Parts: sequence; structure tokens; C-alpha cells
Amino acid sequence: MSDIRHSLLRRDALSAAKEVLYHLDIYFSSQLQNAPLPIVDKGPIELLEEFIFQVPKERNSQPKVGSIQTLKQIFSASPRFCCQFITSVTALYDLSSDDLIPPSDLLEMVVSWIFEDPRLILITFLNTPIAANLPIGFLELTPLTGLIRWCVKAPLAYKRKKKASLSNGHLTNKIAKDSAAGADKDCHLLYSKLHLSVLQVLMMLQGHLTEKNLYGRLGLVPFDHVVPLVEEINRLSDELNPLNASKEIELALDRLAQALQVAMASGALLCTRGMLLKAAGEEPGMKSLFSGMWVGCLWVREG
Repeated sequence: MSDIRHSLLRRDALSAAKEVLYHLDIYFSSQLQNAPLPIVDKGPIELLEEFIFQVPKERNSQPKVGSIQTLKQIFSASPRFCCQFITSVTALYDLSSDDLIPPSDLLEMVVSWIFEDPRLILITFLNTPIAANLPIGFLELTPLTGLIRWCVKAPLAYKRKKKASLSNGHLTNKIAKDSAAGADKDCHLLYSKLHLSVLQVLMMLQGHLTEKNLYGRLGLVPFDHVVPLVEEINRLSDELNPLNASKEIELALDRLAQALQVAMASGALLCTRGMLLKAAGEEPGMKSLFSGMWVGCLWVREG
């Protein structure tokens, strides 16, 4: 990683951005050769954040300067780069821990790109020759899975982060609490906008998949990635205690159901009712949710 950092110092921001994306692609491809989901270590995260904010290893306190300003401006110049960049960062920041919650500036930039033109999510998919069976180690064609993960896990991940801050005594006065609450509220609004855009894109997919003769043959939202997402939601819900996080759990489940139902209806998610119920595990609420979701999906298809 140190060699990569030194090489980035000698490049302009756009060239450095492409270099970062190149190394992230190699990193995830090598990880995916051995596991269905990448195991993220701190090296790529620190590299990405040092590049974006140009403030080594500083999170949540960086000024809005540096490469992120250039990244915001390249949306119109290179939408395909933006799509691949989003795919990489959503895989990197999977919200599995507080350190892997996307920085607010990065979140804002990604949402602004997508909200301006939701079709950005499909740029790589629409412009790449595709076989129904992608090779092992192939980074996903769209950031859909990562974006769904962001939207679904965000309410629970931020609740977990707040709980940890209170337990550690980091929010000891009213000013600090109000500031943290305001920042979280801004992020939650961004996730709401992002969720809407993701649903819009999923509704577009049936036509594109049919046009490419891939409808029913290629799942752009792989079921293998849905299973761990459901497990994470169940685990986080238990960890937070439903009595103390009922609103957050309800929001997470609503977003999950909406995203998966639209994905199934459009052909982006290929699975059976039995597969869904098995993924739900022994959680009664999740089983009930998936059963109702399947009926709704059939109604949409028949309609």
C-alpha cells in the first residue's frame, strides 16, 4: 500500500482516482477468487480515504478539500468511471463495523451522482459484453448490491454507532449530542434519496435484461449476496434489542422488502420462494416478510 500511496502523490486527481480504482479492482478480484464476499482489511480503506480527503487516517473531521472536489466534477466527464467507483466503494464500506460506515462526504457525493441520473448505476452493465455466467473474481457489473446494502443496513448501523458512542462516553454534553444527531439526520435523508433511486433503477432493468437476452439468466442482484445481508440484519436487530430500535428495524426491513420485491419482479434477483424462506432463517418476522413479499411479487408479474 505504501508504494501505491507514493505513486498517487505524483498524479493529478483524476489520474490518481483511476489508479485507486484499479488497485481496488485488483484487491476485490483476488479476494473474490477465494470467497463469495471480500474480506476487507484496513489497507484499502486507508488508501481510499487518504486519496479522497488528503488527510491521512482522519475520519469525520476532514475539511471539504482535496480530491473529493475533483471527483464531484467528473460525473459528466466520465460516468463509467463514476459507476465503477461506486461499485468499489460500496463493496469496501459494507457497514459491518463503525469504521466501515461510509464517510459523510463520500456518501453525499455518491448520492448526488446517482440522484442526478439514476441510470449511472447501469453504465457498466449496458456497455459491457456479458455472458450469463460471470467468471469467479469478477467485480459486479453494477453497484446495485452494495447500494441496497447501504440503504438497508444504514438505520441499524447508525443506531449501533450511536449506542457505542453513548456507552463509551463520547457524547457527554448537549452540544456534542445535538451535533451528532444533526449529522446523522442529514445522512438518513441521503440514504432515503438513494433508496428511491435504487428502486427506480431496478424498475428499469427488465427491459434492459430482455434486450440483452439475459432476462431470467443473469441476476444482477446475486442471491448469494442477499443471504449474508439477511443474516446481518437479523444479527444487528438482535444486538440492538427490538425494544430500543423498533423504528430502525422496521425501516431496514421495509427497505429490504421493497428492494428485493422490485428486484425479483424485474428479473434482477433470481430465486424461489423456498430459497427466500431458507434465507430468512428462524426469524419469524423475516419469514413473514418474505412470504408476503413473494405474493406481492407474483401479483406484480401477473399484473
